Amino acid sequence: MMQMTTAHRMFLQSIMSQGILNAREVKHLYQKCCTACEVAIGDAAALGQFVITINSNIRPFNMEIKKGIDEVDGKQHYGLVNLAETAISRLASDYSANEMELFKKMIDVIVHSDHGSVSSIDVLNLTDQLDKKMTKDAAEDLMDQMQKQKWIKQNNGEIVLSVRTLVELDQYLRETYEELLLLCNICKQICLQGDKCDNCDTKFHLCCAARYFRGKHTPKCPGCQRSWPHSIPDTTVQQNTSPAKQTNDTTVHQNTLREKRSNGTTHTVPDAVPEAVPDAVPDAQPRRRSTRSTRSGQSS
Repeated sequence: MMQMTTAHRMFLQSIMSQGILNAREVKHLYQKCCTACEVAIGDAAALGQFVITINSNIRPFNMEIKKGIDEVDGKQHYGLVNLAETAISRLASDYSANEMELFKKMIDVIVHSDHGSVSSIDVLNLTDQLDKKMTKDAAEDLMDQMQKQKWIKQNNGEIVLSVRTLVELDQYLRETYEELLLLCNICKQICLQGDKCDNCDTKFHLCCAARYFRGKHTPKCPGCQRSWPHSIPDTTVQQNTSPAKQTNDTTVHQNTLREKRSNGTTHTVPDAVPEAVPDAVPDAQPRRRSTRSTRSGQSS
């Protein structure tokens, strides 16, 4: 096993402090660490080997840098994951028990939904199901905080799980929703937002489907070989949506929510139950999906 150098340790410390990083940020961090330590900056393959060296040294301590896919824009991200400790339990040090209960209920609704998202209005209504009372203002503040810490993403009033959640809570999600989750047929990672075959359990992230079916005039499902029932997505517009635009949309929606609540209207809403680092960096190993029948519900 190759030992880590000062550049490796600097890279590891940075990714620990910054949390989830996209591929561009990882490449920039690698270049910065190499420059600071007067080490030659290699190509993409060298970066892949650089991360593999770190993983081989930290894996005995149940730590690993893992790759995740942003389900919204399809971009690769990387984060440090503790393999021994459940990440959902570590969140308890940052959030109260009541806030954690709301977050789990939010996850539960997202996983059970057909589109992998939940409206912010529905999240506000979930506060009525908590063991301890939480105001709507407190729930909005929680959503703001979780977005700032990259646990969720909000856009046009819809909330989805961010890539950080999908990477760091991968174990929790797979164990809690073993019979509900499907993995993307291409990247083999959890797929909440995407297209599913009408005839079998084959499912794609939109970005993965666009890549897989590119240039195929008669796209067929790789699982059952029947005609693919969905239009092939064009992710160009989705990937070019600027973060500033998404942030502005979120801010406008949050202000609208507050205005509605000040008028007492939200209480009438019914309750709602790429610049890529090389693939040499190890992905999370997919687990075999259970063949048991899908549960009708899942407790949070």
